[in-house]
Amino acid sequence: MVTGLSRFSYLRVIARGSTAKYSSESGDVRAIGKELGASYVMEGTLRQAGNQLRLAVQLVDATTGAHLWAENYARTFNPEALFELQDDLVPRIVSTIADMNGVLPRSMSEAVRSRPPEQLSPYEAVLRSFAYFVRFTPEELSEARWGLEAAVRKAPSYADAWAMLSYLCAQDYVHGYSLQANALEIAASAARRAVELAPSNHLAYFSLAQALSYQKEFDSFPGCGGARRGP
Repeated sequence: MVTGLSRFSYLRVIARGSTAKYSSESGDVRAIGKELGASYVMEGTLRQAGNQLRLAVQLVDATTGAHLWAENYARTFNPEALFELQDDLVPRIVSTIADMNGVLPRSMSEAVRSRPPEQLSPYEAVLRSFAYFVRFTPEELSEARWGLEAAVRKAPSYADAWAMLSYLCAQDYVHGYSLQANALEIAASAARRAVELAPSNHLAYFSLAQALSYQKEFDSFPGCGGARRGP
């Protein structure tokens, strides 16, 4: 699970070794979060009855103690298919928690949404931009984009900020908000900058794929090798 969450560049995940001592404890999540310096704590239990497994997972705000998300997963257990079971459950949980529409980005964006964009750090500006996935309005996009423009000025090598700036500019274009006359060109340029800065960044490639799609530059998609389609 830690490995899966760590793949998301906008999440700062505490290493497994630092949390191992809490695995058998049922202490106050707020105290544990404070000791670890963590804003959120993810915990779970695994129970077996015969050939049935039940995994219970929950995500808790370590500041307030509030439960943000919880789910139970029941599966038939077969020792010979243990890795297949892991490959089924872990991606489901990680994507629900961590992708751009996930529980964590939404919660983190709300925590900084009320602050003026110019007061946000580059990292906070990226978190703030995820609020657009909740509201999908030109006003939300404009506020988030403003913060990202400030972020890339402050931290011009921060790939996540370039990637999210690209994403929002492409959304401006495709939804016809007309906040910028050359929104799609900005989106493509910002996405290429993100990929250049961080060649393994999933946000960068996601934004680049979106921009190229809207430009109908299908042969330029990453991994296509410039090969032409058709006979």
